[in-house]
Order: sequence, then structure tokens, then C-alpha cells
Amino acid sequence: MSEHPLPERVDPLRLANRDGALQGVLGLESMPRLREAVQAMEQPAHVGLRCVREYGRMRVEGEVRAQVELLCQRCLQPVSCSVASTFQVVPAADMNEACALEADAEPVLLDHGLLPVHALVEEEILLALPAVPLHADGACTGRSGREFTAGEVEAAQKEERGNPFAVLGRLKGDPGDGD
Repeated sequence: MSEHPLPERVDPLRLANRDGALQGVLGLESMPRLREAVQAMEQPAHVGLRCVREYGRMRVEGEVRAQVELLCQRCLQPVSCSVASTFQVVPAADMNEACALEADAEPVLLDHGLLPVHALVEEEILLALPAVPLHADGACTGRSGREFTAGEVEAAQKEERGNPFAVLGRLKGDPGDGD
């Protein structure tokens, strides 16, 4: 993909009439919501967009690839995540037009007739982020291993299945099992 910066907005009709594709990069500085969601993004996101007209309807096909640093939810240290997404959206001038689209069409609202490229790319990256970012098993730096072994989990489950009043008996000081 090209290393040219993407324009903030483009005319999708003009791009579709030229059967043109738009390729380039988009840095984190152009995506304020993504900047809040990630720890870092060393390289800009690589983006490819294409506007297509078929059967009187226009759609935007795109792909985005980025490498972001998120916070591992296991050790709370940075973890590098590859993000890749392909998408298809249908430009709509307003909410009424967006609501009138087919059920399987994903609308994107135009801004005074122009496609908001930066906002669209940012949204696609945000949607592609992992819900719970984690290092691979055993790769977390903050801990030496798992919290519980399989044997400890099984023992705890067996104890739970026992007499529920046994704990009360132990608290009371009865030497029996609490029956």
C-alpha cells in the first residue's frame, strides 16, 4: 500500500466515477478516539478504500491494517496487537436514507456529501480491537505462572459440593463436620 497520507474527506461519487481506489496511511494523531483507547501505535495504519457503483447503489469497500499497543488485562503491561479489518459500507446523506437501506447494509453518514475517511478508518480499527487484550499464555512479565492449578480448582469444587453447613460448624468450633 502507498505511504501517502489519506485525505480527511473525499467525494465518494467522484471516486466511484473514476473507478478509483484510495490508498495511504493514517497516523494516530488523526484519530482522537483511538488515541484514548490504545497505549501507542508506532507505525501509521495502512488503508485501502475503493468506491464502487453497482445497480445504481454506491458502496465503499475497504481494508485497514495496524499494529497497536494495548494494556494486557492479565499483567497490566503493554501488549502488541495486530489489527486487520475488511469492511463494506454504504454512504448515506442523512439518517432517513441510512434507515431506508437494506438490513444487511452498513451505512456511513456523509459529511456535506463527503466521505469522512479518517472517522471511518478510526471506527473500523476500534471495532477490530480485541475485547480483552492478553499476552500469550506464559508470556506475561508481571507474574510467574497461573493463579490456580487444575488440582486446586478441582479440590475447591469438591469442597463446595460437600455439606454447606460445614463452614458454620468450623466457625462455631464443633469438631464434627457441621451436620
